[in-house]
Amino acid sequence: MTVYLVGAGPGDPGLFTRRGEALLRAAGNSSIAEQRVEEDFRRAWETARQQEVRSLELRAATSLARFHVRHGQPHNARQILAKSYGWFTEALQTPDLRAAFDVLNSLS
Repeated sequence: MTVYLVGAGPGDPGLFTRRGEALLRAAGNSSIAEQRVEEDFRRAWETARQQEVRSLELRAATSLARFHVRHGQPHNARQILAKSYGWFTEALQTPDLRAAFDVLNSLS
Protein backbone atom coordinates (compact mmCIF):
# COMPACT_ATOMS: atom_id res chain seq x y z
CA MET A 1 0.00 0.00 0.00
CA THR A 2 1.31 3.44 -0.92
CA VAL A 3 0.17 6.62 0.81
CA TYR A 4 0.70 9.98 -0.90
CA LEU A 5 0.23 13.29 0.89
CA VAL A 6 0.59 16.66 -0.75
CA GLY A 7 3.09 18.82 1.12
CA ALA A 8 4.35 16.03 3.37
CA GLY A 9 8.08 15.44 3.40
CA PRO A 10 10.05 12.34 4.32
CA GLY A 11 10.46 13.56 7.91
CA ASP A 12 6.78 14.28 8.51
CA PRO A 13 5.62 12.42 11.64
CA GLY A 14 2.01 12.69 10.50
CA LEU A 15 2.91 10.77 7.36
CA PHE A 16 4.33 7.88 9.39
CA THR A 17 1.27 7.78 11.63
CA ARG A 18 -1.15 7.76 8.70
CA ARG A 19 0.84 5.11 6.87
CA GLY A 20 0.92 2.95 10.00
CA GLU A 21 -2.83 3.29 10.43
CA ALA A 22 -3.44 2.42 6.77
CA LEU A 23 -1.14 -0.61 7.01
CA LEU A 24 -2.86 -1.72 10.19
CA ARG A 25 -6.26 -1.67 8.49
CA ALA A 26 -4.92 -3.60 5.50
CA ALA A 27 -2.52 -5.96 7.32
CA GLY A 28 -4.83 -8.54 8.79
CA ASN A 29 -2.65 -10.73 11.00
CA SER A 30 0.56 -10.55 8.97
CA SER A 31 3.50 -10.40 11.39
CA ILE A 32 5.65 -8.58 8.83
CA ALA A 33 3.00 -5.90 8.34
CA GLU A 34 2.47 -5.65 12.10
CA GLN A 35 6.20 -5.03 12.56
CA ARG A 36 6.10 -2.31 9.91
CA VAL A 37 3.08 -0.72 11.60
CA GLU A 38 4.91 -0.58 14.93
CA GLU A 39 8.00 0.87 13.23
CA ASP A 40 5.92 3.57 11.56
CA PHE A 41 4.16 4.53 14.80
CA ARG A 42 7.42 4.57 16.74
CA ARG A 43 9.19 6.59 14.05
CA ALA A 44 6.32 9.09 13.99
CA TRP A 45 6.43 9.43 17.78
CA GLU A 46 10.21 9.81 17.97
CA THR A 47 10.35 12.23 15.02
CA ALA A 48 7.61 14.41 16.47
CA ARG A 49 9.41 14.44 19.84
CA GLN A 50 12.66 15.48 18.16
CA GLN A 51 10.88 18.19 16.18
CA GLU A 52 8.93 19.24 19.30
CA VAL A 53 5.62 19.06 17.43
CA ARG A 54 3.51 18.14 20.44
CA SER A 55 0.19 17.61 18.66
CA LEU A 56 1.71 15.12 16.21
CA GLU A 57 3.65 13.53 19.06
CA LEU A 58 0.39 12.94 20.94
CA ARG A 59 -1.34 11.52 17.87
CA ALA A 60 1.55 9.13 17.18
CA ALA A 61 1.80 8.14 20.85
CA THR A 62 -1.92 7.36 20.92
CA SER A 63 -1.61 5.15 17.83
CA LEU A 64 1.46 3.41 19.25
CA ALA A 65 -0.28 2.92 22.61
CA ARG A 66 -3.32 1.38 20.93
CA PHE A 67 -0.97 -0.94 19.04
CA HIS A 68 0.66 -2.04 22.31
CA VAL A 69 -2.73 -2.60 23.97
CA ARG A 70 -3.79 -4.72 21.01
CA HIS A 71 -0.66 -6.84 21.53
CA GLY A 72 -1.11 -7.30 25.27
CA GLN A 73 1.46 -4.72 26.37
CA PRO A 74 -0.52 -2.24 28.46
CA HIS A 75 2.52 -1.18 30.49
CA ASN A 76 4.35 -0.08 27.33
CA ALA A 77 1.21 1.67 26.11
CA ARG A 78 0.81 3.65 29.32
CA GLN A 79 4.50 4.56 29.51
CA ILE A 80 4.60 5.93 25.94
CA LEU A 81 1.28 7.76 26.03
CA ALA A 82 1.75 9.31 29.48
CA LYS A 83 4.98 11.00 28.33
CA SER A 84 3.27 12.76 25.46
CA TYR A 85 -0.04 13.43 27.20
CA GLY A 86 1.75 15.14 30.09
CA TRP A 87 2.73 18.09 27.88
CA PHE A 88 -0.86 19.28 27.60
CA THR A 89 -2.77 21.32 30.15
CA GLU A 90 -5.94 21.87 28.10
CA ALA A 91 -8.99 20.04 29.39
CA LEU A 92 -9.74 17.61 26.55
CA GLN A 93 -10.39 20.39 24.08
CA THR A 94 -9.18 18.53 20.99
CA PRO A 95 -10.08 15.17 19.48
CA ASP A 96 -6.47 14.00 19.92
CA LEU A 97 -6.49 14.84 23.64
CA ARG A 98 -9.81 13.05 24.10
CA ALA A 99 -8.51 9.97 22.25
CA ALA A 100 -5.34 9.89 24.35
CA PHE A 101 -7.36 10.35 27.54
CA ASP A 102 -9.66 7.47 26.57
CA VAL A 103 -6.72 5.13 25.92
CA LEU A 104 -5.06 6.08 29.22
CA ASN A 105 -8.33 5.52 31.10
CA SER A 106 -8.76 2.11 29.52
CA LEU A 107 -5.36 1.16 30.96
CA SER A 108 -6.33 2.01 34.55
